Amino acid sequence: MSKYPKENELIFEKCTFIRYEYKRDISTRHASERFYIYVEEYGRPLEIDNIVFNKVNEDDLKKLSEDDSIIVSTREFKGNFDLYSMSADDIEILTYNDYLSSHNRNTKIGLIVLPILMAISGGMLIWGIFHYKRTGECLPI
Repeated sequence: MSKYPKENELIFEKCTFIRYEYKRDISTRHASERFYIYVEEYGRPLEIDNIVFNKVNEDDLKKLSEDDSIIVSTREFKGNFDLYSMSADDIEILTYNDYLSSHNRNTKIGLIVLPILMAISGGMLIWGIFHYKRTGECLPI
């Protein structure tokens, strides 16, 4: 798990907005939705990932036009630029508090679900061993 910086440690940068794209990837088991924010200062788009996707109002993004100044705070992670926060003039498109609450909630869910899945897998393994010892056959899958 990565540790997120404190809000007062964030580095904000003024960028020139070019455009944004909405992409939905359904090639994985769970569809993921993302916003890609293109700015002049970066060779790659800035990403608003699927964990915080629902915290962004697309209507606010639509209000932005090319060459508008936006204020962003990013982190580079695995070659991508994730957005911690994004604003333009009076418009808060993504706040750091929303980013943190969404990611912390996702982490908590993972910490609850993972042990449950491990217990189920362990139970299936033990059941399979007992079944094999009793019958000499593997469990039918």
